[in-house]
Amino acid sequence: MLQIENVNFFRDHHPIIQDFSLNLKASEGLLIQGPNGSGKTTLLKLIAGILQPTSGTIKWDEKPLHQGTVTFGFISSGTQLQTELSLYDNLLYWMTLYRKPKKEIILDALDFFSLHHKLYHPIATLSAGEIQRLHLVKLRLISPHIWLLDEASTHLDQTSMERFEHTLLDLKKLGSIVICVSHHPLKALEKTLIFGSSQ
Repeated sequence: MLQIENVNFFRDHHPIIQDFSLNLKASEGLLIQGPNGSGKTTLLKLIAGILQPTSGTIKWDEKPLHQGTVTFGFISSGTQLQTELSLYDNLLYWMTLYRKPKKEIILDALDFFSLHHKLYHPIATLSAGEIQRLHLVKLRLISPHIWLLDEASTHLDQTSMERFEHTLLDLKKLGSIVICVSHHPLKALEKTLIFGSSQ
């Protein structure tokens, strides 16, 4: 279980997140919505360990989250890609961070998001929608304890949105906690949290 207890985060003495608590069990999904600057991305970064809380605790089964063996997947619009490399080479490199890559698994995931025909195209030649779908391909390659998705549904057409939702359901069936910041409603995520401008 992911346990966030009374977390506060200040930046330059300005409160970004105040007295925030949340519990999520394996196979649960959470949609986070709210205005820009309300702390949504900050919360994901706190869970991922990119930022540290000013106060409060983030735990996994009563132990400090990043002192255990919890695995993460993090996707955001700012996720870096090797633009001179092809789709396939980017995914091959990314998968080596988690497990021994298997070409057939990568090809199946690319096919699911209709990118198989771009297999050896350089990243620099892709549209914004294709880049976003490439990030979503990663969802079908690993099953970490926690997936953190920051605006992963941006630039998606209706077909891609449906496949994204289907993938979220698959991840939950495999036991992953899925936390997604998105302006779009996501039926696959059963819980919703609205951040206010004062959050």
